[in-house]
Amino acid sequence: MRIVPRFFVAALLGGISLSMAVGLLAASAWLISMASTQPPILTLQVAVVSVRFFGLGRGVFRYAERIYGHDAILRAATALQIRIYGALLRREPMSSQAMRQGKLLQQLTADIELVQDRWIRIFIPGISAAIAAWAGVGVIFWLAPDISFIVLAIYLITAILIVLLSAGVSKQHSREIFENESALADLISDTTRGHLEAKIYGYQDALRASLGSGEAAIIRGEKRLISNAGGSASILQSGMYGAILVSFLMALPKLENGLAGINLAVVTLLPLAIFDGLAVLIAPLANYGKIVTAQKSIDDVIKSATATKAYATLEPGTVMLKAVSARGVWKSKSLSHNPVSLNIRAGESLLLQGESGIGKSSLALAISGLINYEGSIRINGIEVRDIRNENLRNAMTVSLQEDHLFASSIFENMKLANPDASDGDIAAALKAVELDELINSIPEKMDTHIGAFGKNFSGGELQRMRLARVFLRKTPLYILDEPLEHLDKQLAERIFQRLQKHMAGATVIVISHEKIAGIENRLLVTPAI
Repeated sequence: MRIVPRFFVAALLGGISLSMAVGLLAASAWLISMASTQPPILTLQVAVVSVRFFGLGRGVFRYAERIYGHDAILRAATALQIRIYGALLRREPMSSQAMRQGKLLQQLTADIELVQDRWIRIFIPGISAAIAAWAGVGVIFWLAPDISFIVLAIYLITAILIVLLSAGVSKQHSREIFENESALADLISDTTRGHLEAKIYGYQDALRASLGSGEAAIIRGEKRLISNAGGSASILQSGMYGAILVSFLMALPKLENGLAGINLAVVTLLPLAIFDGLAVLIAPLANYGKIVTAQKSIDDVIKSATATKAYATLEPGTVMLKAVSARGVWKSKSLSHNPVSLNIRAGESLLLQGESGIGKSSLALAISGLINYEGSIRINGIEVRDIRNENLRNAMTVSLQEDHLFASSIFENMKLANPDASDGDIAAALKAVELDELINSIPEKMDTHIGAFGKNFSGGELQRMRLARVFLRKTPLYILDEPLEHLDKQLAERIFQRLQKHMAGATVIVISHEKIAGIENRLLVTPAI
């Protein structure tokens, strides 16, 4: 069964459950009223059985609605998460620069959960409430048709007013809350990453003040939503008790015109059950603006996955840069004022050398397709912008300066470079960077945890782990940014000689602030004068 039909089944089951509540109230009212006349016990047996039936049935159908509803929402959430992750995988890295980490985290967690409320807390309860109202009004129609029309009119007016106040008036407030929550998520993310710098340079209080202001804005918005929800609850209570009063006043004269006194309680009390289904809609409808904004936010992520041309796996070939710069990434002393042009033939190695801070690393990111650039970067004559992410990942190995090592085991960090690598491959790569003796001397060996920010190892050891990941990949193109940083000269020379053998036949671009032995082809990158 597909997901949407499951929601309809859940709504139908919920409607039956609420209708059982209507039947329970009607049967109970009739039973109590009839019992007051002290009839023979057999007269009450049907009503007694009905009360039991409706009481048990309400719970059974409610349980079934929960099973179907939550099954449907979990399926829908899974499908949505797959779509989002698929879109993020298809999304070009250079188009993702504007994405904030806090916002992205919210989209992958809170937004998905919020979007589910449209179905589980609005659609299903709304349909269920309508079914139950129809059932209750139908019972009143059977006893007193004219009263049923009045009750139905009051119900519809009440429902419309609740929707207008909760989903209409509150929409702008809930949208503002959503946007403030997104901004606060970004601020929390930035503050968490930069808390040490804030403490050192003395702007911790300013960050706390910003967090406090963001939280205060959300609280103000939530108070407005609560106020509107209170207004909706007042409308519901007024409509329900108004329907009860009108039903009672209209039913009294009918006692002389054929309406049994026993049924007076039924007609009068049924609005309690008829209006009951609207109560659960007030809070979700107040958040409707959040739901709509969250859905739009998710849709934007999915739609923004840039469609790029599909190319087959790239073979070793030329890398040509023509007037390449990347404004907005490099700062004042950068290559954006002195664009780079170069041509590397298949199988050649090139050293891009220059002082720190002029944009060498950003050039590596541009060639890798990770940031936007101006000019032209072509691999085998194909513009980098036009190559799918997966093709770029298969075509090149990129080792960036301070490449991230996750707070997990050495083995798991190595596997990231090549999921198909065997234990022997990983052991060989670690041996190539001369880490085998160190790791074998540790009790947990390759299962040793690197620790947050690599705290369990020195800078040189972490750098060799990054280089070990290069040994686990065999690609036509290698881009190595400061590969020998933190290594002493003799160790660096030995490891790089092994790297050259591993990369033999591939096109290699090495970026460094100093000359590296073994690469004669060199381009000195300088800032604009």
